[in-house]
Amino acid sequence: MSLNPNAMEFSPARPQMSEGDEPKRKRKKGKERAPPTPSQLLMREVGQACKTNDALRGLSAYRTARDASTPILPQTFNSLLALVSGLSHHIQGGPEGAEAGAAASAPASGGSAEAAGKESGGVADAIAAAAATSAAAATPPPSPAATLDMLGAAMELYRDATAAGVRLQEPSYTSLIRVCGAEGNVAEGLRLLAEMPSVGALPRLRTFLPLLEACVASGDADGAFTVYDLIRKPVAVKANQQAAAG
Repeated sequence: MSLNPNAMEFSPARPQMSEGDEPKRKRKKGKERAPPTPSQLLMREVGQACKTNDALRGLSAYRTARDASTPILPQTFNSLLALVSGLSHHIQGGPEGAEAGAAASAPASGGSAEAAGKESGGVADAIAAAAATSAAAATPPPSPAATLDMLGAAMELYRDATAAGVRLQEPSYTSLIRVCGAEGNVAEGLRLLAEMPSVGALPRLRTFLPLLEACVASGDADGAFTVYDLIRKPVAVKANQQAAAG
């Protein structure tokens, strides 16, 4: 029996591969990343200022960007307010600091101030804790720069955010009220607290405590009970928030 060579198909022999060898594949060229925008560069600079608790550095970068008509992201306002209020100091180091930082940078997950009070042992315990804190030591300085006008800088950021149409949320208002409490300006803190429902921001227990501590430290019993009554009556805030959501 004869074979017809023209009827047979031959394929070229494949090279044998040893163990560990892999076929070379052509790498796809990835898309080039766009350079960061001025807004993103500012957010990075503010982040670095928060890491070193350098409020003057963060404010300087912010003002330079603002004067250059750079759009300011809501996250940047939140970080700057936390930096000015001293919350960025507590973000650094240890589980407690990380927990405080997460609480300062994340919106509230829901629940009323009254529920938060129950979780921490009730409003009475919160008042006792505030009194003990005020008696033990004053609030630590929010920035190594002693020349920083905390309240002036915080209100500057507040006015700029409002003018830019940025709706501040609970963490930003808490930072503002923290500065008011540290400066002893309880009246301005109460005004900001009353404004929160109109923008759908639900106060938490941590929002009230700086004002409560300021009243206790100055011996203002009437002011302390005013804040106490607000902690006990979050119903109007909840109703306003639901109306804003609807």
